[in-house]
Amino acid sequence: MYFIQVMICFLQLASATTPICFPSAIPLEYKTIEECKVSLDSLIKLIDEDLKGRKVSMVMRCVPVPNKNTTSI
Repeated sequence: MYFIQVMICFLQLASATTPICFPSAIPLEYKTIEECKVSLDSLIKLIDEDLKGRKVSMVMRCVPVPNKNTTSI
C-alpha cells in the first residue's frame, strides 16, 4: 500500500523572512505505486495554477504506508 506524502510551504507570509513549511499527507491509500503516481499526477494538474497564484509550494511523493507492527525510535 502507498500514500501521497506532502510538504507544503508558504513562500511569502507578511511576518516571515523565510518560507514556513509543514509536513502532511493525502488521506488516501493506493494498492500499487503506479496507481499512486497516476493519482499524484492528476492532483498536480488540478492544483498547480492555484498554488502558484497563492505563492504556495508543495512537494509530493508516493511512499509506502508504514508497517503498523513496527515502531521507530
